Amino acid sequence: MDIYEKAAVLISLTKKKRSVQEELDEINNAEEELEKELYWALMSAKLYELVSSGYVLRPVMKLNAAAKDDRTIRSLRRRGFGDLVKPTIHPSTASSFVRKQLEQSGGELPKWITDSFSIVYKETISMRRD
Repeated sequence: MDIYEKAAVLISLTKKKRSVQEELDEINNAEEELEKELYWALMSAKLYELVSSGYVLRPVMKLNAAAKDDRTIRSLRRRGFGDLVKPTIHPSTASSFVRKQLEQSGGELPKWITDSFSIVYKETISMRRD
C-alpha cells in the first residue's frame, strides 16, 4: 500500500468513525430520554421494581454534585471537612458528601452547601439480569 492509498484509507476510516459517533450520540440521547420517561412512569404507577425480558429494572434518582469554585474548598476546610479535600474535591466525593448531608438533615441542605455546590438530580433506571 503506497502513501496515497494509506491516506485514502485513513480518510475513509475517519469519516466512518464520525458517522458511527453521530449514530451513537443519537442512540444515547434516545436512551436517556426513554430512561427518564420510564422512571416517571414507574414512579407514577408506584412500581419500584419491574421484571422484563430477563432484566430487573428499578427507578433510581441519582444525585451528582460538583464544587462550584475554590471558595467551596475553603468553606469545607473552615467547617471541619478538610479531610474530603486534596488540592481539589473529586466529583464522586462531592456527591457522596452532599448525599450524606441530605440524609443527616432530613432532606434539607444548609444554604452554604447549595451555594457551594452545583447539584443535579437525574432520573435513571438501574438494570441487572434477573
